[in-house]
Amino acid sequence: MSSLPSSAPATRPGASSTRARALSLDEGAKALSTHCMGAFQAFQGLNQLAEDMRILSLNAELAAGRAGTAGVAVRALTQYTRQLVSQLNRLEQEMSALKIATNDLSDRTTKDLEALRQIRETAANDGYESSQRNEAEALASATALLGQMMDNARKLGGHAGRIRQVADQSNGIATNIAIEAAAAGRHESEFRTVSDTMKRYIEVLQSMVERANHAIRQADEMGQALTRRLAASA
Repeated sequence: MSSLPSSAPATRPGASSTRARALSLDEGAKALSTHCMGAFQAFQGLNQLAEDMRILSLNAELAAGRAGTAGVAVRALTQYTRQLVSQLNRLEQEMSALKIATNDLSDRTTKDLEALRQIRETAANDGYESSQRNEAEALASATALLGQMMDNARKLGGHAGRIRQVADQSNGIATNIAIEAAAAGRHESEFRTVSDTMKRYIEVLQSMVERANHAIRQADEMGQALTRRLAASA
């Protein structure tokens, strides 16, 4: 099954690192934040999709009940679908909390980099040596915050992997419902509609994961480049 086309443009390896070298630290940090938020944005609508899957499973269970013995297997499959829906809802809640934390880290990183810039500009413009202690503290804080942002992006990558697993398991359910439909007689059309609808939902899940992973890779490259630049400027 092919996933829906990703709206994110392809990026050649190392391209984000090249851009990071051309950006100021402030601009690079903003770009990192943009990539991180883009990864979270990829899962916009996950709640609604999970609800659509839940409703589909309930309707399929009703159809299975009408089918009698021909719907026994389908009923079991729809109950398993609701377990997967619960997983999606839990993952969405965890990602929402992670998004809030990452946004806060982004704000704090921006402030630290701005403080670092001002310390260095004061030294350059006024001819005074900057406070080495203040500069070291701002540098260390910014580096730590960048590391935490990258860790959060990787955590999101783990969530994306679990959502892909849910999509794969859902695909197995849809396939088995299609198999059951072939032997369901006059109920075949209902079951096949359920299977086809489930597959459309799966394609959306796969598309979300692909877009998120693309943004996560960009965030990781940008974060690594910025971390190296901060270390070199110490």
